[in-house]
Amino acid sequence: MTVALALAAAALMLGAALWQEIECRSRQALQVRVLLRRSGRLID
Repeated sequence: MTVALALAAAALMLGAALWQEIECRSRQALQVRVLLRRSGRLID
């Protein structure tokens, strides 16, 4: 039982870390798009 709980906790921590990484990268990508648009290099 305790092994299952430990595995579940580890999975939750890993999932949270992955989510933060994805969120950070998407925010960086958005900032890059905004900078490119301001400099006139990105045409949508």
